[in-house]
Amino acid sequence: MEYIARIPDLEWVVLATGDSDFSPLFRRLRELGKSVVGVGPRSALSEAVKKSCNRFIYIDEERQANNSSKAPLRDEAMELLERIVDKFPDGISLSTLKNEMLEIDSAFDEKDLGFSGFMKFLQSAPEIVCLYESRNVWHAKPFSTVDKVDKLPGNAVTLLKPTTDLYKRSLRQSGWKACESSFLWDALTKLERRFPKGFTRSEEFDYLLESFGHSRTRGEFRAVMYILYKAGFVIQQPSNQQDDPILIAKTPDSERAMSKIIDSAMLHRLFSICKSQNISFAREFVYPLLNNTYTKEQFEKILEQVQN
Repeated sequence: MEYIARIPDLEWVVLATGDSDFSPLFRRLRELGKSVVGVGPRSALSEAVKKSCNRFIYIDEERQANNSSKAPLRDEAMELLERIVDKFPDGISLSTLKNEMLEIDSAFDEKDLGFSGFMKFLQSAPEIVCLYESRNVWHAKPFSTVDKVDKLPGNAVTLLKPTTDLYKRSLRQSGWKACESSFLWDALTKLERRFPKGFTRSEEFDYLLESFGHSRTRGEFRAVMYILYKAGFVIQQPSNQQDDPILIAKTPDSERAMSKIIDSAMLHRLFSICKSQNISFAREFVYPLLNNTYTKEQFEKILEQVQN
C-alpha cells in the first residue's frame, strides 16, 4: 500500500500468493482502481483469492499436464460457459463472452484445457453454443435457441443426436458432475476413518478441504459429496433433532465395487434424462463416462438392471 501511495501512476499489481488471508488486500487495491493479478497453485484456498482479482494465473503445471485432472476443469469451464451464454439468447461477441467468463472466474484460461485459442474451446462445445459471424465479428448464442429441426407434424417426436459431451452436460445440469474413482475412494475411506460415529455436511466439507484443499477445488468437493450421497455410500441417520442431519460413511470392499455402484447410479440417472428429454441413448458415447471398465456382457447386464 505504501508503493501505491508513493507511485500514483502504478496501474497493475501482481501478487504471488494463493493465501486467502490476502483477499482484503486484493479487494482494497481494486477499490483504488488498480488492476490486480494473482499467481498461485490451484487449490480450494486460492478460489477465495481469485474472486478478488482481475486475473488469476495458476502455476501448478504438473497437474495441468495430467489429462485426468483436466476433466473436472473442463466440466467447470463448460458449466461457466453455459451459465454466461444463456444470458444472451440473441447472441454475444466472443470477446465480450470471454470477458464475462473472466469476470466470474478470473483464472479461466482455455490453454489450461488444451485449446490453442478461445474459438477452439467454443468449437468443442457445440451442444452449448452456436457460433456465427456478423459484420466480420464472431458471435455465440445458446444452442437451445437455435431452430434445430424443420417443422414436423404435431404428433412427431425427434430424438437429439447423442454425444458424450451432451450426456455430460445433461448429467451436470441434474447435479451430477464427474469425479475420478480414486478421488471418490480416498474421500470415502478418509471420512469413514475420521468420523466413525457420523458427521454433518459442514464437517464433511471442512474435512475434505483440510485433506485435499491443496490440490482440489470446492466444486470438486461438492461433486464428491453429491455422488457419494446419491450412490448410497453416505447415509443420513434417523433423528428427531432439528439441527443438521447426521451422516455416516459406509465403505464397500474395494474401490472397484464402489465404482460399479456409482456407474450404475449414473447410468440410471442418464437413462431417465434421455427418456425425459428425447435424447437417444447410445452405448458408445456412454463408455467414456464410466469409472470402471467392463466386458460387453457385464455392461449389458448393468444396463438391463438400470432400465428395469
